Amino acid sequence: MFGHPKKHMRFVLFFCMVLCLSAMPAWAGVVKNVGLATSYNNNVLRDSDSQGDYITQLNGSLAWVYGKEQSQTQFYYSGTGYMFAETGSRSFLLNGVGVSYVGEFGQGKRVQVGSFASTRLNRSGYEVYNHFGLKNYATFKMYLPHRVMLNVGYTLQMRNYWKMDVRQYADHSVYAQMSKQFSTQTLLRGDVGYGFKQHGDSEGQIVLGLELGQPLAENTSLSLRYERRVNTHANAFGGDLLDLDIDLLNNRYDYNGQVWSAKLIQQLPHRRQLVMAGGVAVRNYQTLTTLAWQGVPLFADDLRKDKNPYLSVAFETPLGNRVRGRFVYDFESNKSNDTFYNFGKRNNLSVDVGFSF
Repeated sequence: MFGHPKKHMRFVLFFCMVLCLSAMPAWAGVVKNVGLATSYNNNVLRDSDSQGDYITQLNGSLAWVYGKEQSQTQFYYSGTGYMFAETGSRSFLLNGVGVSYVGEFGQGKRVQVGSFASTRLNRSGYEVYNHFGLKNYATFKMYLPHRVMLNVGYTLQMRNYWKMDVRQYADHSVYAQMSKQFSTQTLLRGDVGYGFKQHGDSEGQIVLGLELGQPLAENTSLSLRYERRVNTHANAFGGDLLDLDIDLLNNRYDYNGQVWSAKLIQQLPHRRQLVMAGGVAVRNYQTLTTLAWQGVPLFADDLRKDKNPYLSVAFETPLGNRVRGRFVYDFESNKSNDTFYNFGKRNNLSVDVGFSF
């Protein structure tokens, strides 16, 4: 639908050359990161079967950074491997290369542009998820009078599934966000976005958000957010597949809905941090429940409806000068009129150690 991956790679290489020539670096450096994470999830597919698995994630990145006083250009490689203990055939690799440029201008203006090309490679039996992807983005920030910040951006994401042509797509997303900080340090933020996804059909969605943030103490802050999604037009025959491919599992264009959420951040001594977040998501899907797959006659009232409360607790701490640890517990449940996606307790516990050098 949107061309061969080699054409997109040529575009990325051309973009890299342009940024490299324009940057004219005054300084340069290399940044290397390696991370190892392991987790246990008692319901990796988010369905009523509640299949559990241990997942090990190994990732590494290498970045060449060139900068001047008010700009920075970065070329980088990123690779991640996901290894499943119980169902090893689901293990897969993600590899990608990218470039980004950040420029600061007078009066607090900032521009950021970038491009990232990636591939996903799966083992036998899951090759259907093999794909080439390309993400291009541009953002602009500036300060307005009365302590107001304006942030606008555009993102284009494209995927070419080699074994599943019907799932090829180009996803356009544009947003605008305004933030106002008051003398009480209260932060009020409103945002509006629009997404348009082109594939065999086309889908569109408006996203509206309102967020309120307030420091509670010197090292404690609380934020509350409400988000509303409204489909302008939707594909009536979407479906949910694999958990670790969010574009296939939970395509945001498949549902209208709203989310109420809260986040508490506590800064602790010795560069430690505790983050607690939770909320409730309500999703009204454009798809029938899975009974339709069994040939059961269904009506409009049988469209899938989910109510999804969730909670996350994360603790971050340095483990050395160049080592940082992160411990996370996630909980969620999903109350759905579709028995296949109805589950009570989904728990995930993960330990993540990152090295930078």
